[in-house]
Amino acid sequence: MSGEARSAANGEAVLEIEDLRTSFRLRRGTVRAVDGVDLFVRRSERVGIVGESGCGKSTLALSVMRLIQTPGASITGSVRLGGLDLLALAEDEMTQVRGARVAMVYQDPYTFLNPVFRVGDQIAESLIAHRGMSIADARTETLALLAKLQLPQPASIIDAYPHQLSGGQRQRIVIGMAIACRPALLIADEPTTALDVTVQAQTLRLIGRLVADLGMSLLLISHDLSVIAALCDRVYVMYAGQIVESGPVEALYGGARHPYTSALFGATTTLLDPKREFTVIPGAPPDLASPPSGCRFAVRCPHRMDRCAQPPPPFAAGPGWDARCWLLDETADASARR
Repeated sequence: MSGEARSAANGEAVLEIEDLRTSFRLRRGTVRAVDGVDLFVRRSERVGIVGESGCGKSTLALSVMRLIQTPGASITGSVRLGGLDLLALAEDEMTQVRGARVAMVYQDPYTFLNPVFRVGDQIAESLIAHRGMSIADARTETLALLAKLQLPQPASIIDAYPHQLSGGQRQRIVIGMAIACRPALLIADEPTTALDVTVQAQTLRLIGRLVADLGMSLLLISHDLSVIAALCDRVYVMYAGQIVESGPVEALYGGARHPYTSALFGATTTLLDPKREFTVIPGAPPDLASPPSGCRFAVRCPHRMDRCAQPPPPFAAGPGWDARCWLLDETADASARR
């Protein structure tokens, strides 16, 4: 476990993940989509996971929710929610946890919502199942929640079907379903991907306000560094199924330590500086059915050294941050020689 993960004891952790490994048996071999991840989220903390597509972010979230049902899939390690070991629960026990103690907002609200049920009934279902409300009380609570979601004319929206709403409205319904029972942890997996830029900003502000108002913790997954910066306190950088760097947002944005994190920043455009040239990360991520034994970013890294082909180094730690790169070891050796 990294030094930063061990420091979870310094604050009350809502979510603690240790050595999480999620793999899929395919004809071409076993794909290790999540490979030895350590991660924690404190109470009322907002934590981001950032990385390019295919790095394992969504698989990690689905593993926490126990929603991977693919034949041949395997999930090992420890996932503790407030001390409860989610991987050890029977499926009926996990069903009681989902929605009540941990909930998830998905990328595409249209595929998540049931097209033949009114959106109000889909929110009320969770209130009835987890909070034991009557149908009438659940409807009253749903109306109040729709107003909190800043949806226009809640009395009309509650009886609408998903196809009658805009993309932004459907995403707010999905958010409402997730927060209806005020879970301790909200997981948001690329919650603005399917929305236009203006609606994205509104939705992110809404999530931030709801998390603060309800005292929830947030685990936000995104490939967009600006989204993470806007909402999160800490961030984990994920590459090829592994965490390569983590720490407070301001520490990473003030000076990334892992070459992959630096490359992500270099490949990001910004409206504040539209003339800035950005660089493309060369090559492609490794095949996770046969990953390299050394650093998985080495073949794409401009700072590659011979020792990068060796097993990766342990995490180097600083004030609140961790990074896993031989380059940091070289820097430390140079400093010690001075």
